[in-house]
Amino acid sequence: MKTVLLVLDMQEFVLGLIPGADTVIANAAKAIAAARNAGIQVIYCTISFRAGYPELRGDNKFFSNLKPRLEAAKDKLNIHPYVAPEPGDIVVVKKRISAFSGNDLEIILRSLKTEHIVMCGTASGRVLLTILLAANDKDFKISVLSDCSADFDHEVHNMLITKLFVPYADVVSADEWISGLLTA
Repeated sequence: MKTVLLVLDMQEFVLGLIPGADTVIANAAKAIAAARNAGIQVIYCTISFRAGYPELRGDNKFFSNLKPRLEAAKDKLNIHPYVAPEPGDIVVVKKRISAFSGNDLEIILRSLKTEHIVMCGTASGRVLLTILLAANDKDFKISVLSDCSADFDHEVHNMLITKLFVPYADVVSADEWISGLLTA
């Protein structure tokens, strides 16, 4: 089964808002290294906008509240250096919360003949949730790396990985996933 590792919104700006981000970064770095060693394609999704934010409607509640924060943090929109892309990795820039909205992620996944998406990243209650549901509707097998993911609110993250994600995905730790790679 063709698997990809999808690394979502691991940008310095977002990670700076996540409690316990250092642990998430360390676990994600371990999973990314294991994926590369196993020959699994690593795909990063980041959020970015043009100068002046022409992609954002002024009446979009979420993005209109986010715009000033993005402007203040424009020097921190890079992927965190501990989990940064390497040659051969793919980077997809998204303009919305879901990585399936307004870009070529699905084309890339289909071109790679992807069947299984393993995902990790930030903003579980927004980013991971929207992608997980969309990926499920697109008939991908899904795994979520629970300790390589986080939300701004720890309770929301726990509820998602213990209850809401479970009917749609295998929820495992980085070590459990890596162990499965080694025994496969």
